[in-house]
Amino acid sequence: MKILSVVIAILFWFMVYTNENPIETRQITIQLTPINENSLTSDNLRILNEYEREVEITVRGRKSEIDQVSASDFIAYLDFSTINNEYVEFIEITGFDYLGENNVIPEITGSGRVGLSVDRIIAGEIPIKVNVIGETAEGFFLIGEPTLHPASFIVTDIKSLVSEISSAEVTVDVTGMNGSEVERTFCVVYDADGNEISELKNDTAVDITIKIAKNVPIQVKLE
Repeated sequence: MKILSVVIAILFWFMVYTNENPIETRQITIQLTPINENSLTSDNLRILNEYEREVEITVRGRKSEIDQVSASDFIAYLDFSTINNEYVEFIEITGFDYLGENNVIPEITGSGRVGLSVDRIIAGEIPIKVNVIGETAEGFFLIGEPTLHPASFIVTDIKSLVSEISSAEVTVDVTGMNGSEVERTFCVVYDADGNEISELKNDTAVDITIKIAKNVPIQVKLE
């Protein structure tokens, strides 16, 4: 009889405990910590998109335990040393762990990875074309093609941009010139359709040397 009473008391206590402290599931958003980002630079890679810096996790446990859990109790990393080429589309979330002491079961909601857009950094060198517009002053003319310094447009940027370059050009206006001059301007880069690639504007000045001569009539005296 005593044993039965004890069993009934335990069952009653368990029912009350279960009702007052049920098992719950809660969603928490935690921070993702990027690590080894310098490995991208050493591999000549660049991340192009604003990737997710947070992830949602699910925590399961008794209400009294979950009530004591916060986002700061968890760690999770994005290890960029795992990115070694520009064709990667995702980075896995690693090192996920619960640092607290409560009896809960956490897990990452979703795929456990973050979408990335990656490109490779490359260098390019394109000869600069000079466009001459306008007319010199009356009686003067242009001697040959203007010379450029530097003569090439040198760029280091992501491959998707550098590969779009079709031409690099400068324009010089000789209107009214009556003598040799050196003009300083900046190079403009165009794609195959003639559209300016504004992302590749740079601050490298190009010195254009224009040689102008005067028409001088020569009188030939015949004896």
